[in-house]
Amino acid sequence: MVFDRLLASVGIGGTKVDTKLSNPSVIPGGFIRGTVNLQGGTVDQTIERIDVALEAIAKHEVGDGVSHLPVVIWTEIVAPRMEIKAGKLMELPFQFLVPMD
Repeated sequence: MVFDRLLASVGIGGTKVDTKLSNPSVIPGGFIRGTVNLQGGTVDQTIERIDVALEAIAKHEVGDGVSHLPVVIWTEIVAPRMEIKAGKLMELPFQFLVPMD
């Protein structure tokens, strides 16, 4: 049991997380909707918080070159601190307004 908890703490046998968007194309001022799906691992675990971050790709000019960098433009809390039991399936729906800027 202690060994299972240790393995889960480094991601082996821990909770699996998968985020699915209802529509991956969004526009400023529109809503983004989806679900965060959790599959409990081999032991009960405490999850501190689940956030969903909205990223944009920004063009960054440096000298003669151009690079593209991901920039977080909004973060939404989907779930506060929670416990997930071993093997349990959970679905956490979310929706938030995409900022105009």
